[in-house]
Amino acid sequence: MLNTDPKHWCRAFFQTETKSDIVDNNMCEVFNALLVESRHKAIVSLHQDLRAFCGQRIVARREFGDRKFVDDFGPRTWEKLVANTRGSRRCKFLWPGSNCYEVQENGVDVYMVNVDERKCTCREWDLTGIPCRHAMVAINARKEKAEDYVSHWCRKEKFKAAYEYVVPVTEGMNQWEKTGMPPVQPPPARKMPGRPKGKRVLEEWEGHTNMSRKGRQMTCQKCFQKGHNSRKCKAQGPTTAPQPENANASEEQVPVEDSQHPTTVTENDGQRSSASATANPPAAAPHAIVETP
Repeated sequence: MLNTDPKHWCRAFFQTETKSDIVDNNMCEVFNALLVESRHKAIVSLHQDLRAFCGQRIVARREFGDRKFVDDFGPRTWEKLVANTRGSRRCKFLWPGSNCYEVQENGVDVYMVNVDERKCTCREWDLTGIPCRHAMVAINARKEKAEDYVSHWCRKEKFKAAYEYVVPVTEGMNQWEKTGMPPVQPPPARKMPGRPKGKRVLEEWEGHTNMSRKGRQMTCQKCFQKGHNSRKCKAQGPTTAPQPENANASEEQVPVEDSQHPTTVTENDGQRSSASATANPPAAAPHAIVETP
């Protein structure tokens, strides 16, 4: 970015004649998204898709101008006017000069507004053509309307003039004049080595969605040491996994399953205790009754 002239990406160096403060490339992104399916076609078919899109776009924008423009201004212009009107509540003008006004914002910052030349030292009015919040205070002090100071580039007349061009209609390709020359064909497809990529290659400044392995601590599955993996392990032969800390405990109680006499076995002395055996002795088996004839 530093190798590019700042007048192309910094508002401080923008020219004020264009009345635009756009610094992004959304228009290029929209055009690239339009060509996702058409870019793989032949040059003639690609131009046909572009011509159809431009014609439909012009008609849609004309209908938008007739439907959405209110009082000679579009919705974007009205949104900025309303936002700047609300922002002017934090401003007040100190005193008017010969043709300038000194406007103070938040009791700290001071800006100079020239209503006749339609300029403000914040440069927002100069770039957009719409009165800024400081200009709103000066215009209200003169008992005038802010709509009268909006640039002609933001009005309905200029909007219609931008879309007055009509894309000429053409016949279908089957009705074109035969020239006798060989038809235009795309270049032969050449299979590139490797697996084809489904997505475009991202630039360095674009966000990447892949998770980075930086900061992870690997554990070797061969020597079970941290800091390297099994491919870079220098240990000779397989090793056993480290035992848990309580593996060599002096006493460990192992439960022995018994439905009637639950017991506990201690490995040290091998003694077996049965607490429930004495407390709850087993019931005697019932006597069998033998019938005599």
